[in-house]
Amino acid sequence: LYAMRQYLPDIASFVRKGGGFAMIGGELSFADGGYAGTPLEEILPVQLPSTASKTIDLAHFRPVLTDAGSRHPITQLAFDPTSNQQIWETLPAQHGTNLVKEARPWATVLATHPRLSAAGKPMPVITVGEIDEGRVMAITTDGSWRWSFERAGDGATAREYQMFWNNTMRWLIKDPELKLLRVEIEQDAVAPGESAQVTIRLQNADYTPAPDTQGHVIVSHRPLDHLDAPPLAPVKFEFQTDARGVAVLAIPAPNSGVYEVVAEVERPYGTLSDRELFLSTESTPEFSDILPRPDLLEKVSIHTRGGFAIAPKTPLLSLNEPQAVQVNKRVVIQLWDSLFLFVFVLGLLLTEWTLRRRWGRL
Repeated sequence: LYAMRQYLPDIASFVRKGGGFAMIGGELSFADGGYAGTPLEEILPVQLPSTASKTIDLAHFRPVLTDAGSRHPITQLAFDPTSNQQIWETLPAQHGTNLVKEARPWATVLATHPRLSAAGKPMPVITVGEIDEGRVMAITTDGSWRWSFERAGDGATAREYQMFWNNTMRWLIKDPELKLLRVEIEQDAVAPGESAQVTIRLQNADYTPAPDTQGHVIVSHRPLDHLDAPPLAPVKFEFQTDARGVAVLAIPAPNSGVYEVVAEVERPYGTLSDRELFLSTESTPEFSDILPRPDLLEKVSIHTRGGFAIAPKTPLLSLNEPQAVQVNKRVVIQLWDSLFLFVFVLGLLLTEWTLRRRWGRL
């Protein structure tokens, strides 16, 4: 109806240049939708069978998490691995799946089919991957909505469904919190001649630590009085991650100014990079104590035969958005961990039950 075939090369080009794409199962998806042999198949993380063979299986099943799926942020529906596994084992079953072949070499399989196989391995059901600068995902079933509606019908909530798709969107759009390579600088500012401690954290595509991996850091410097000028000659530092996928470098800051630290690592699916800034400046009273001192200003004005006045109250300033937002830590607090909240909700339920009984509505 929409003659989609003419748009497929542009969609594939968009993804390769940094876009995100997800194909979800159904009668018009994967091989059943005629995508085998098209530019779209080339970017999918799974290979498609020919339309001459069977393309759909209607049997009910529950996806089985792989080892990578137990750690990947998309399929992490609970922070505790045991709880996460239990959630996936109790989610409502899927009513059928599109059939696909094995995953691409550059892809990561997060969940498989419990009975069907492809190339001698369990058939992929949830598969993700990075191709050029973009990210792709393949879900061979179109029944994820059952995780919401059927759970609600059983008296539960749609939390797992919402979290799964929230995680999916964050991963596809490259949420900075889910980056595989992260540069962290402990100090925001150091004195000239000192060094800033830079920590580099590297993970594989399945979010396991990437040990014994080489990369480099490029450090560029701009003096404080020439921030708009091009940076001075950059300096390159090599590093190698340890068993935890971590490398720690001491980056010297010989002169005052703004230093930009850019880390890069070559991976099979492309180049990973991340950047961070720090300041090098002398420790002066103006920086350590920025509160105004009217008494001192008045004395200075008297001795210099100048004037002194307290500025009138100014309206709120309109500030530009920051270039980067750093999340130092994340704390998850379960509502039911609060005794007060539990007693409060229990009290509401008991009150409702009492009123219903009194009014004869039980």
